[in-house]
Amino acid sequence: MPITSEIDDFEAFWTQPYNFERQGTGMVRQSTYRGLKSTVSKFLGFAHGWMKVSLTSLSLRLFSNQHLIISYMDFMVHRVCRTKADVEFQNSIKTVEYLRQVDTRSLPNPEEKVSKFMGAV
Repeated sequence: MPITSEIDDFEAFWTQPYNFERQGTGMVRQSTYRGLKSTVSKFLGFAHGWMKVSLTSLSLRLFSNQHLIISYMDFMVHRVCRTKADVEFQNSIKTVEYLRQVDTRSLPNPEEKVSKFMGAV
């Protein structure tokens, strides 16, 4: 999936007025979303510039890569003050939560798998 469509889905997830997947009914404030998007942008820039991830491989899925996340957090602690690094860390956690929600939504229905298996016996 191209990164632009991932960002569009990411924005819709956080800014829809009634998103029950997010375990809340209200959308986040525009300033909160800008912070999340800024963290995503910084992280992807770090992955490309410092960790040499190719442009075609840039994806929100990189937030699931522990090596990249740890390297990014270490970089941010040394580059900016700790309080700003804490904000980046919290925004990264929110992005991972978004990915978890998206992955849960795309998983096959386990009940359907069981019923097919039981019917085959």
